[in-house]
Amino acid sequence: MTDDELVAALAQHQEAALTALIDQYGDFIRQVVWHYLQGEYMRGYTLDIENRSYYQIWQKIALYNPSKGAFKSWLGTVVKNQTLDYIRAWLALNRMWRCRRR
Repeated sequence: MTDDELVAALAQHQEAALTALIDQYGDFIRQVVWHYLQGEYMRGYTLDIENRSYYQIWQKIALYNPSKGAFKSWLGTVVKNQTLDYIRAWLALNRMWRCRRR
């Protein structure tokens, strides 16, 4: 499936498109997540972040504009933002728990 076909199928919320997205870009998405998750402990959250990323791609595919860049670049940005949001939330939760222990 070409990127244009994939984007069109995702925009129509075809389940086969989600499978194609994972098949075609799953390794790339994992590489982006791992770029921001340092250490084995944090990488334990990879699957959760990947799933959140797939959900965001599914929900926000209409925001992709091919005139602004390649689909892979847009995917990388969505995944990067999901990863950073997850890290920020994780850090905030850990700070809260440390404050409660004192």
